[in-house]
Amino acid sequence: MELKNERGEHDFLAACREGNTEAVQYFLELEGFDINKQFACEAYCEPVHGLFMAAAEGRVEVVQRLIAADADINQTSKGVTPLYVAAQNGHDKVVKTIVSTQGVSVNHTRCTGSTALFIACQEGYPDIVDMLLGAGADPT
Repeated sequence: MELKNERGEHDFLAACREGNTEAVQYFLELEGFDINKQFACEAYCEPVHGLFMAAAEGRVEVVQRLIAADADINQTSKGVTPLYVAAQNGHDKVVKTIVSTQGVSVNHTRCTGSTALFIACQEGYPDIVDMLLGAGADPT
């Protein structure tokens, strides 16, 4: 399956970034494909995983498929979880999807000490702040 990919990234990451659910499903159905593998990504200057990429870009349908396929909801890239990056970028539908997933760590702390709640407050996303608090995020 051909994907337009000028970024030098793996086609799976491109599919996640672009919200191409058909291509994502293609990879999920490949025998032996590791949904949690981190692939080289020039945009982030280090390897990232598909769920991180989809969350960063606000691709809620891809996020839902990856979660349904047992992607590691708490896996990090540069110490940042998919929840954190979705909150940072104001992707409220993605945040809602992630916080409703069993096992999500809403209080994961980056090495800088910030959390998804902190970044949502800092970036000025009150709806996301409310979702995170409703999901048990620690306001302290």
